[in-house]
Parts: sequence; C-alpha cells; structure tokens
Amino acid sequence: MVEQFVLEAKVQSYFEKGWLVRQFGLFEDCEHIYLLLEYLEGGTLYAELKRQGRLPQQQAAVRMGMLCQAVKALHDQGVAHRDIKPENVMVTHGTCKLGDFGWATRCDQRRMTYCGTTDYVAPEIVQGLDYDLAVDLWCIGVLAYELLAGKPPFYHISRQETFRKIANVDAASVTYPSHFSPESVEFIAALIRKNPAERMSMDEALRHPFITKHQLL
Repeated sequence: MVEQFVLEAKVQSYFEKGWLVRQFGLFEDCEHIYLLLEYLEGGTLYAELKRQGRLPQQQAAVRMGMLCQAVKALHDQGVAHRDIKPENVMVTHGTCKLGDFGWATRCDQRRMTYCGTTDYVAPEIVQGLDYDLAVDLWCIGVLAYELLAGKPPFYHISRQETFRKIANVDAASVTYPSHFSPESVEFIAALIRKNPAERMSMDEALRHPFITKHQLL
C-alpha cells in the first residue's frame, strides 16, 4: 500500500500544469504520509452529473476536451492513468481536472495488473490480456457516453453481466439514446472499440468535431 502511494506521488509530481490536479508537496509524520494537492472547490464530476442527471452536449463536449488534454499530457510521458471515471475528475470555476493517480503507472512495457472500476474496465483487462496506454482511450469513450446519457453504456446490476457486455462489445452492441448527436456517437464509437489498436488517439480526439465544435480552450 505504501509503495503504491509513493508511486502515485511520484507520477503526479511529473505534471505541474494543465488539466491535471497539481501536487505541491509530499510529507510524512510518524503515522501518516500526506499529499499537498491543489484546492478545487467545485467537487467531483460525478457529483455534477448526479445533480443534473446528464449533461447538455456543449457542457459534456467542453468537459471531454479538457480531459482529452489531460490524458494526452499523461500519454505523452508514457503514463497510463488506468482509473478514469467521474469520481476522479474535479470541477472548479467551469473547468475540470483529472486527479487520483492511485493506479497510474508508466507503461514502458505492457501491463497485466487488473485495475479500474467495473463500468470502465477495458475489454483487454476483463479478458486478462496484457495492455498499454489504450485502456485510457476506452475509459474516455465510456465517460463521454455517461456524461451524455446519465449512465455508462455497459451498466448492469450484475458485475459479471457488465463484464460480459464489455468483453463482447462490437458496433452493434452499443445503443445510443436518440438525443445523442451524430458527432457524439462517432466520437464515442471511435473509442469504445474492442481492439485497442483501433481506438482513436487523444490527438485525433482533440481534432474531432464533437470537441472542436464546442471548444473553449
């Protein structure tokens, strides 16, 4: 546990600006280790989503643009977050930042560790295969869907059924609500692909019409 905490602090210390929660220091006493983090007063994206039920397309697209920038910053340094979800995104003054680097790691080699949250776990992790940075791309697609729909695309009361849906995902198995725009459907579909090599990169995502049409950056 201590080793994972130290790794989290080390990874987070690499990044000092942008759409990632900043770390200002690390210290300890005889009983505890403390991280001194940026204060973000707006709460989590999860709380925002629960208050609103679902986000309007413009608001969701702006949030996703910021998060794509955050994931791009991580991936440019060879770091995978591995647990992207609304609970790990902080909102403040109209912006949002990705935080909680407890599962983050450098992906200088393919990984096998099971990690993540049930509704967001990529197919390769569900199937026990090795994986790389592309697990984050899957999570970005799932998150975009949840922001627009109010629930994740593979949700089921049974954890095993959720995993079954994820493991067997294809274009025909994902249902998009009628209020989703063509751009949002295309954006999500380019990310929640079973084959990691076919997922849209963050550079491509940031150029996608779903993002650029509403971009405030």
